[in-house]
Amino acid sequence: MPDFPATPPVSAAPLPAFADVANAALVAWKARTPTLHGLVCPASPYAGRPNGPCYDVCLPIHLAHYNLLPDARDVALGRFRELGIRWHDGTKEGPSNHLRDSQVQCVNVLAPLVNDPDALRVIFGSVLPIAEVLPFADPGAPDDHLVFEWIGLHDYLGEGGGKQRTRGANTTSADAALRYRAPDGTVEIALVEWKYTERYPAPHPDPTPSATATRRGRYAPLWDRVVRTDVLGLTDLFVEPFYQLLRQQMLAHEMELAGELDADRVRLVYAAPGANVALWSSFATPVLRDVVLPGRHAPFTHVLDLWRALLLEPDRFVWLDTARIVADDAPTSTELKDRYRHLAWS
Repeated sequence: MPDFPATPPVSAAPLPAFADVANAALVAWKARTPTLHGLVCPASPYAGRPNGPCYDVCLPIHLAHYNLLPDARDVALGRFRELGIRWHDGTKEGPSNHLRDSQVQCVNVLAPLVNDPDALRVIFGSVLPIAEVLPFADPGAPDDHLVFEWIGLHDYLGEGGGKQRTRGANTTSADAALRYRAPDGTVEIALVEWKYTERYPAPHPDPTPSATATRRGRYAPLWDRVVRTDVLGLTDLFVEPFYQLLRQQMLAHEMELAGELDADRVRLVYAAPGANVALWSSFATPVLRDVVLPGRHAPFTHVLDLWRALLLEPDRFVWLDTARIVADDAPTSTELKDRYRHLAWS
C-alpha cells in the first residue's frame, strides 16, 4: 500500500493554501492557453451563484464547455447527455464554469481514455492490481472501459425511495469507475472518488436534526459492514470528508456482495493531490480531532490514516496521488499537464 503524505508539523513554516496555489496557476493558464484563443474570458460569476461576485478563476457561464479540454470535450458532453448524468453546479453548456472544479478535472483526465485500456492501466496500476482493463459493461455505454458517476445497478443504499435515480445527483455516485482483471484471474471494480482543492474546516453537510435522522435511518443497517463501530458513532461520520468516504465504501461493499458485473472485489480509489494538506487535515469536529484508537497514544493527524484504521477491510481502499497525472511519463496530454502542473506542487 502507498504511504500517505504526511501533514506538516505545527512548528513548520506556514505554506500557501493549496487552493490559492491552484487559483494562481489556473488564472495564469487561462491567459496563455491556446484552447481559449480568441475568446473573451473576463472574471465571471460562479455558475453555482450566478448573481454573486466575479472571479478570475471562472469562465463566462456561456463558455463553460471550454472548461473541458479539447480531447475530453466531445466524449464527456456526449456521455453525460446520453446517460442523463448530472454535472456538479452545471450550466446550460454542460459543466461548471469554475476552473478549479474537481469533476471537471476528473473528466479532463479520464474522458480521453474511456477506450484506452492501456493508458488506464498506467494511471491506476500503481495502486490497483490490474492485469487487464476490461470493458465496464455500462448498459448505456457498453464498450467504454471507464464510466462516470457510477451509482451501481441497484439502489443498494436505499437512497432512491423507489424512484429512478440520476447519476451524479442526490444519490451516492462515484466520480468514475473501471473494471479490470487482476493477476489472479479474478474480476474487480474500482470506484474512483476524485478530489482537487476541497477542504472541510467546519462541519459539512449541515448537521440538522431532520437530515441526521434521515441519514441514520438510511445507513444504520449498512455501516457496520465496512467500518468499526467501537470507536466512533455513526453520526460522528456524517461530516465530510468522512461522510462521503463512508457512503462510497458502503456502495463498494454492497456491489461486491451482489457480484455486480461479475466482480469478485470492489475497491474504492481516493484520487486526490498529496499537496492538498488542508484536505488531509480536515477534522471538522472535536470528536474526530480527539479520537484515539486502542493501541495508539495520540489522535490522528491525517484523514486517510484514520479512515484506514476504521475500515474492516483496509485493502478495499487505496489512495492515488493525482500528481501522477502530470508526471512526464503520464499518458495525458501536454495541455492537461500544463493546466494542472501544480498538482505536483510541494
